[in-house]
Amino acid sequence: MATKTKAPKPKPAPVPESEWPVSKLQDSYAVITATDARLRYRLSAAELAMLKYRSEKSPNHRKGRSPMHLYQEHHVEQIAWRKHGGPEGWKWYLNHLKEKHKESGARTRFRQPKKW
Repeated sequence: MATKTKAPKPKPAPVPESEWPVSKLQDSYAVITATDARLRYRLSAAELAMLKYRSEKSPNHRKGRSPMHLYQEHHVEQIAWRKHGGPEGWKWYLNHLKEKHKESGARTRFRQPKKW
């Protein structure tokens, strides 16, 4: 007996930035570290390089370690939206990754932005 699997939803078409809704993070002063931005938003260091950041000493600082790079989280979110064609494309991508994570039987927690 064959098992039925759900057909994946097709990726939404890209939406022009002028039609994007306002981010839930827009009025927030939330910051995110470079490491968390890469893990939660699936961005590369090169994609983060175009953003301004604030440097602070890490609370886990050891001698010789470089300081933390803190980014405005809504700017990081904007980069993720651009990468995936808008908020709906980003949401689709996250859901796609979450499904793959569940199917893999991974015992680790799925990392995603806190506001999603």
